[in-house]
Amino acid sequence: MSVQDVYPVVTPESAAQEPHLPVALYKLVAQMVSQDDLPALRLTSKEWHDAANAAVQRIGKGGWLTKLQLQYLPKAVHKFSGISSLDLTFLAEAAQDLLKRLLSVSRLQALTMYFTLAQLPIGLQFILQQRHLTSLTANSLEYDPEAGIRDSFLHSIACIESLVELDLHLSDSVTNAAISGFSGLTNLQSLRLPVSKHGAGVTGRSMTVFTALSKLTHLSLEGWPLKDTHVAMMTRLTELQKIDITCVNPCLPYASCLCCNSRT
Repeated sequence: MSVQDVYPVVTPESAAQEPHLPVALYKLVAQMVSQDDLPALRLTSKEWHDAANAAVQRIGKGGWLTKLQLQYLPKAVHKFSGISSLDLTFLAEAAQDLLKRLLSVSRLQALTMYFTLAQLPIGLQFILQQRHLTSLTANSLEYDPEAGIRDSFLHSIACIESLVELDLHLSDSVTNAAISGFSGLTNLQSLRLPVSKHGAGVTGRSMTVFTALSKLTHLSLEGWPLKDTHVAMMTRLTELQKIDITCVNPCLPYASCLCCNSRT
C-alpha cells in the first residue's frame, strides 16, 4: 500500500464534500503521522496542510521538505511551530542567510551545522538561544587541520547543560584549558571530539575532565595523543560501551583491558 492510497490527493469535488473537523483534532492526528508521510498528508486539504506543517519536527537531512520548499522556508518558518531538529549542512552556501530568518526558533532539540557557521556570531547566538538542546553537531565537509572549532566557541557552549550528544570537529589549536569547561556537561552520553593526528594542541591531560562525565556511553577522541595512563583512566567511566581512540604507544595493554570489559 502506497502513501497515496492512505492519503489520496484531493480533488475540488471531494474537498467540497469533506466534513470539517475541529482544528485541534486535525493537529492531533497529524502528530501521529510519521514524518515521512507528512508531505502526502498536506496535499489532501487546507486543513490537513496546516496541520501537517504544525507537525513537522525535522528540517534538513532526513527531513521531508523539497529543495523548492526550502527556498520559501525563511518566509514560512512561523508555520512550522513544532520544529525540534534542524540540519543546516544541506544549505552550505545559503545557510547564514537562512539562519538570520530562523532566529525566532528557540525550541530545537537537535542542531547540525558546519563549524564555520557555528563560530560566526549569528551561529553561536542561534545555538545558545535553544533552551532544550540535547544534540549539537558542528563538523567539517573536508579534512583541514588548520580549521575547526576553536577555544572561544568551546568556552561558550560549555554552559549548555542540557546536551546529551556533542560532536565537534576540533581545530589543532584547541587547548586543554578550553576542554576543562566540559566538566559541567554532566548529562552527556555521547562525546565526539576528533582532531588532526598531527600537532594537536590537546593532550591526554583532559581525560580528567571526561572521567567526570559519568553518563558517557560513547567517547571518541580520534587523533588525540593519548598514552597508556590516559587510556587507563577510562576504566572510571563504568557506562562506556563504545570508545574511538588513537593511541600513542605503549597503550595496547590498557586498550586490551578495556576490550575485555566490553568497553571498546
